[in-house]
Order: sequence, then structure tokens, then C-alpha cells
Amino acid sequence: MKKLACRELEKITIEPVRKISLYQAYELDRKLLIASYAYLAQREDPLSLTEGRELGLETALLIATARECARGKPTPGGAHSPVPSALPANDLEGIIRRVFGLSSGPP
Repeated sequence: MKKLACRELEKITIEPVRKISLYQAYELDRKLLIASYAYLAQREDPLSLTEGRELGLETALLIATARECARGKPTPGGAHSPVPSALPANDLEGIIRRVFGLSSGPP
């Protein structure tokens, strides 16, 4: 049933925060969320308080970690520049997979 639900959900456009929240609530395949995680990690604005609450603490913190990893070279203190991310899609996907603990390969 979950595979059928995933196939049908993947056919429609769902806003990234809502999609992540929905897939988490029903314990659906997180590998299908890579594009949503990447969008949130790469967009100009960080997560809002409302979005963070919808996603939950763990997911919000992992997205924040991915944003930090995707942004610029670290400063001498280890922080990353707050400039917009310009990473190639493959590099960003690698960061998302690493931060969220998603293995490579098909979902």
C-alpha cells in the first residue's frame, strides 16, 4: 500500500515542507524527499518558525545542517558563508544523502 501511495503522490506537485511532513507522518520512503530537502537547503530564505514546527526538530536541524554544508567555504572559525548556494546538483544531492543518512541507489 505504501508503494502505491508513493507512486500516486509522486505524480502530483506538493510544496516541499508539506511533502516532507506528509511522508514523515506516514513513514514513506525518505529517498523520494531528496529534491524537497535540496530545495529547502538551497533556497535563499531559511526555514520559518512555522515550517520548522511542521517538519519537527530533527528534520529542521538536518535541513539547517545541509544549508550550512552547501554554503561557501568555511571561515577560519569553521562557519560557512551566508551567501546563496551555487553548488552543482550532484554535490548538493551528495550533501543531502550524507546529512540525512540516505544510501545511494534507487528508492
